[in-house]
Amino acid sequence: MRRNLLNLIHGYYLEAFSRLPPGLLRATLAHGVLVGGHCFGRLRPPHNIIVNAVWYAAAFPHPAATDDGDGGDDVRAVLPTDGIARICHRSLEGLVAALRHYCPSVSAADALYHLMDANADLGSAIALANGTSKSSALRVMAPRNLVAFQLAAEAARHPNPAAFAHFASALPTINAKNSLLQHLLINYMLSPGNIDHLTNVLVPELPDEPPLPPPTIRPRVLDCISSQKQQFKDTGRRVLDVVNMASQHYTLQTGEQLVLHSVSGASLVNEEEEGLSNCYYQINFLANRKYPDSALGFPVVLFTEATVLAHDEICINLCVIVDPAKEIVSCFA
Repeated sequence: MRRNLLNLIHGYYLEAFSRLPPGLLRATLAHGVLVGGHCFGRLRPPHNIIVNAVWYAAAFPHPAATDDGDGGDDVRAVLPTDGIARICHRSLEGLVAALRHYCPSVSAADALYHLMDANADLGSAIALANGTSKSSALRVMAPRNLVAFQLAAEAARHPNPAAFAHFASALPTINAKNSLLQHLLINYMLSPGNIDHLTNVLVPELPDEPPLPPPTIRPRVLDCISSQKQQFKDTGRRVLDVVNMASQHYTLQTGEQLVLHSVSGASLVNEEEEGLSNCYYQINFLANRKYPDSALGFPVVLFTEATVLAHDEICINLCVIVDPAKEIVSCFA
């Protein structure tokens, strides 16, 4: 049951990634999603992810990695697989904690069943647990939101549970909420302007506080951080090489051109067979179809597997579009 829920939640994160503008996703929003973009709240799970991530990225800005002129921006298109898995697990823990606060008689096991039946939608799960409609459940939630969201954020290890609880419980008044929902529903593919609008709605007045002094870091730690960053870049470039070859492979097969949006999962599998060591890349990535008039379609999820041969030669075994709800090769399988 947990695995099924995690796969469902994983699909919501893929939907959220596909709706965010690639440039902002790579610059700031990926951090917002992977650290503070939990899927629980008063909206649908994908909308909660987007709203929570935009709010967190604006309220607690993280210094964006600067492009060092050596493909740094491209490498940031590779989202860390462990980071996606971590936020999915933590979101599930938060959902269970919130549901059990609203419905104290529900056991942890029953909470999973209600969440599965409700497609990981907190309001719908509460309605199922209480045998009421979702609108009634939302009314029941209202006076208990502050405590529930604090407990959820603590269970999900949110960096600032108290701030999140105040944000999520007050989000926003009913008229503003309708406007916010309309904005999210009308604009499936969010532009930088749409993100600016959401930021202004969610964080109308950013705190004007003096910057904190930079922490003192020992040279040995700096060397370690630098080494890890370089390793991530090297791995990211290899993944991008595979994805670019896979996109070309897909174009040759279908005649459709692809424009990379982001890489949402990558693993290197080693297999021993008859004394030979074979390496396979298995990668999920999002890409837009490019039409003859240069217009871009909605992002689709693709899966590719590639064999790494001698001298780092790469052979694409397959590259296909998948349905995230049914066929995604997930980090929870």
